[in-house]
Amino acid sequence: MRITAGILAIALAGGGGALAGAQTSASQQSSQSDPCLNHQTVAILSVMPDADLEKIEKVYVPALVSKTKKQWYPLIPPDARPPQNKQGCVQIQFVVHPDGKVSGVKLSVPSGNVGMDRAAWKAIADAAPYAAFPEGVTVSEVKMQLNFLYNEKSATADR
Repeated sequence: MRITAGILAIALAGGGGALAGAQTSASQQSSQSDPCLNHQTVAILSVMPDADLEKIEKVYVPALVSKTKKQWYPLIPPDARPPQNKQGCVQIQFVVHPDGKVSGVKLSVPSGNVGMDRAAWKAIADAAPYAAFPEGVTVSEVKMQLNFLYNEKSATADR
């Protein structure tokens, strides 16, 4: 088993969105600075067998991110939209169960902007329940963290 942080970026750059992908291990992640500065957006915090991790990262997380983004974009507060383009990052941790239900939602790092924090929280609340875990996943829950980036440059924008 290993602890792995799967990374997909939900980023708003100049009022638009970008999606990037990468992966780091927990040891690499702990040596990095703030995940928001590194454009890390989905961190899988649970320990699980590699076979489960692969299915969760490759199949489940992209669908979860897509569903969350669809809920989040309309909720983005006016001061985070053009012309103000206020920047910020909200980190929310939660647990997803095999049936897609969510529990233990926690605002782990607020942005300092109540509107941004509420939009991120409501996006998860409105997107839940998520789909059931893919067939063959054996874990009883997956703890993850979503980092909502407002007007941050995408990690792949310069590539």
